[in-house]
Amino acid sequence: MAKKTLDQLLKSYSPRHSGRLRTLVSRELGRPFSAWVPYKPGESKVLNFIRKWALGRLKAVWIIVLFPLMAAVVGKSVLKGNNLGVESVSSVSALLVVLTVVGFGSIGLTTAGVSDEWKVLARESSWGVRGWQHILSKFLGSVPPTIVLGVLTAWFFCLLVETDTTMVHENNFAFLAIMLVLYSWCCTAMGLAVSSVVRGTKSTVLVLMATLAMFVVLSEIPIPLDNLEGWAGDVLKLISLVIPARWAGGAWAAQIDLESLNPYDEHGFTWEPTFETALIDCSGLLICMVAYLVIASIMVRSRAPKILLNQ
Repeated sequence: MAKKTLDQLLKSYSPRHSGRLRTLVSRELGRPFSAWVPYKPGESKVLNFIRKWALGRLKAVWIIVLFPLMAAVVGKSVLKGNNLGVESVSSVSALLVVLTVVGFGSIGLTTAGVSDEWKVLARESSWGVRGWQHILSKFLGSVPPTIVLGVLTAWFFCLLVETDTTMVHENNFAFLAIMLVLYSWCCTAMGLAVSSVVRGTKSTVLVLMATLAMFVVLSEIPIPLDNLEGWAGDVLKLISLVIPARWAGGAWAAQIDLESLNPYDEHGFTWEPTFETALIDCSGLLICMVAYLVIASIMVRSRAPKILLNQ
């Protein structure tokens, strides 16, 4: 008996059949390692082969291996020979570098997860595939790479950098790995949400670059958000609540009691040096992750059928 193609499987399942989600997830698990790079007219076979492997099959490998190493090496360099928790400016800079690099890599896994596939999503929606099934499958497909990304970053960083401050949680590697994995999941969900709201890959990249700028400013790592005044400051404080870097930075700062290095520069509640605060920060990451997935699901559900009608 001939095997059914993926399209035939999706058509054959009823809307509530669990096999539909399994089929979509299996496709998304293999997507980071697929040679998705198209052939360009006039391009040599050798160049196309290199592009397929460098930008296609090995894309996830570059992100989950090189980004953790880069985060750890650059994070160590900004410490200027000091251990984490010895000097306030270098310690804060190290946190900011690691979170920015990991966030950029995580978002890169789902940057065009929706914006490049509206026609496919529209066609599959006509077969009864729900918007939440599309988004959840894409998110679950990114879970294994982001786990490796978070764990490797924590391992490289703990291998290269010593921590000289009193930690709220004794196992620095375990806490850092769990926090970075949650942070990576939240960033991939954010990438899906942005990709579903903004049309076109170029527009998506521009919006994500602006989002990464907000990662730095609104993470509360370089400046305490309580110092922002006026109505504009209040707006930025509200926006910061949906920025993953704020919760991840707060959890890390709380875990190593970073606020004690500079008691005159008071940060918000996310930096309180207690294990309960660190748990609240990690819960904030989970809440943001769910919110971004819901937004992406709603956008796909509402927009995909319209695209099919306009074709």
